[in-house]
Amino acid sequence: MTRKVSVVVEGDEHGCYAWCPELEGCQSQGKTVEETLANIREAIELYLETLTDDERSAALSSFTRPCETSYPLRSQVKQPCQPRFALV
Repeated sequence: MTRKVSVVVEGDEHGCYAWCPELEGCQSQGKTVEETLANIREAIELYLETLTDDERSAALSSFTRPCETSYPLRSQVKQPCQPRFALV
């Protein structure tokens, strides 16, 4: 079963940064939005591998709730990528 998770992607002068609100501490970065999304997908997979079965079940159940788009953006810088929300 494929699940979707909320990911916030922000940009600054050094590249892009992504974090997953549902998974505390799950974050990644990259030079472009595409690279950052690929990196956060891998980070989410690795994060889930480190959880116990009970923790994993709880985390996966949080992915099914509706995606909210009200997470605060930490950066208002629009270069080299614009802050945006993504589902991975």
